[in-house]
Amino acid sequence: MKVLQESALSQTLTFIPRSHVALVNYTLTNESTNTSVSATDIVATTSGGYLVIDEIFTLLEGVFYNIEVTSGTTVIYRGRIFCTNQDIDTFTMNTDYVSKGKDNTYAII
Repeated sequence: MKVLQESALSQTLTFIPRSHVALVNYTLTNESTNTSVSATDIVATTSGGYLVIDEIFTLLEGVFYNIEVTSGTTVIYRGRIFCTNQDIDTFTMNTDYVSKGKDNTYAII
């Protein structure tokens, strides 16, 4: 899963593709509303075996998206994006818990 922000600035999406190409198309599908946004002929660069897209993505905070990157009709990457404006290094989606011992019971805080 990739994490991006709700921003009007260009963001970088880096992934391992099934094949390396110079131009890609992508479709972002909002998992909550099942609406899609597509972009075509996006320049992609290769860096250390990864494909890199620098793009302004239209995202809403707190929403999961499915992304499908294609070259022509061939799918070269499928993935999931979560949009958050929180600091990625300290962000957590889990509730804090404290271990109560070795019997797999936990106290939820």
